[in-house]
Amino acid sequence: MFIHTRIRLFCELNRAQRWLTHEDFMGKWLKDEMNQLELVGMEPREKVECLWSSTDDQGNTFKDAVVFHMMPCAARTQYCTEIHLMVHPDTARFELSKGAAVELDHEAVEVWRKSALDYWKQALESLRQCVNGDWVIEDRDLNRSILLKSRL
Repeated sequence: MFIHTRIRLFCELNRAQRWLTHEDFMGKWLKDEMNQLELVGMEPREKVECLWSSTDDQGNTFKDAVVFHMMPCAARTQYCTEIHLMVHPDTARFELSKGAAVELDHEAVEVWRKSALDYWKQALESLRQCVNGDWVIEDRDLNRSILLKSRL
C-alpha cells in the first residue's frame, strides 16, 4: 500500500536533488513542516529516501517512508526533471488487535491515503512554484529549446 504522485521541475537532476535535501531549499517549499522530514538515504541523481513523522489524535507518532525518484523528462531534455513521489505508510497506525491476530483497519487506510495524497500534492505544487514559477511543464513542452541540453 502506498500513494504516488509526480511533478516536473525546470532544472537539471543535481539541482532537483538539492531542492529535496538541503535545508535552505527545503524550507522554501516545506516551510514550518520541514523538521518532519528526515533524510535517511540518497542515490545521487536517482532518488532521495526520507521518513515523514506525523502524530495522530491520540498523540502516537508514526513515520511514513517517503521516496522521491528523480529522472530526466525525456532523452534529450537536460533542464527538466520529473520527480515521482512514493509514500508508504507506517502500518502500525492501521493495526487492529483481535486476540492474537493483527488486522488492518481498511477504513483508516483509505482516510490516510486521501489525506496523504492531498498533502503531498500540495507540497509538490509548492515545490513546483518555487522552481518553475507559474509554468506547469506539459508533454508538449518537452521539445522546447529551453529544456534541451543547449539552452539556446
